[in-house]
Amino acid sequence: MNESMNESGSSRPTVLGAPGYAAFFIMAVIVALGLSFLALHQWQEYQHRDQDSPADRVAKPVPDATEDLPLADLEDLAALDPAWVEAQQRLAATEAGRAQLNDSELILQRPAYVSPVEWQVLKAVAAMQEDSERELTRLVHHLHFNKQLELWQGSLSGQGEALGPVERTQLAMQILDAIPARVTNQELDQGSAHRLQLALLADLVEDPEERRLWAAEEAERIGVTFSLEGGY
Repeated sequence: MNESMNESGSSRPTVLGAPGYAAFFIMAVIVALGLSFLALHQWQEYQHRDQDSPADRVAKPVPDATEDLPLADLEDLAALDPAWVEAQQRLAATEAGRAQLNDSELILQRPAYVSPVEWQVLKAVAAMQEDSERELTRLVHHLHFNKQLELWQGSLSGQGEALGPVERTQLAMQILDAIPARVTNQELDQGSAHRLQLALLADLVEDPEERRLWAAEEAERIGVTFSLEGGY
């Protein structure tokens, strides 16, 4: 189904809810699984706290920030060092801006832009589907897309990581190219996808006429009929 839109005005368009769906979904999954693991851990602690002597209660060593995370450790989220988790998330976020988005790539091993905790959670979610490998690949690519979008928006607003002009242009181009796949996978609706396209193009192209022509081409890629009359 096509959606007709006609943009007018000269101000830079605002993205409404562009990163919302996947980020909200993944965070909800992480929180839900985290609470489950935490509840299990607390119950086990309650059952065994009177049986263990102080000598038996040895603290686990904090993993290095570059190490992977065994599943056994993930199941005991309460024992994870928050500083280690935060360091892993920062490393993954940095790598997300460097890695090329490639929706055709089948994901079988944890990419550098996915933290160990995220990887285990996404694998657990994907395992619920009949084609778990395909679902894991979809989830990983969508997480990558949202991380890149967050980097670009943070750079644009000045509230995130500072990117040079070339870096931000490359990042915006990657995001723009990946939008049709998000629509196909029903991870973005056409309206949100089109608003995101306009915001990216406002950052990429200074000339209004060139921007209108490019916007029409991008809109067609997601099934939106874009009017060239007027302009942004």
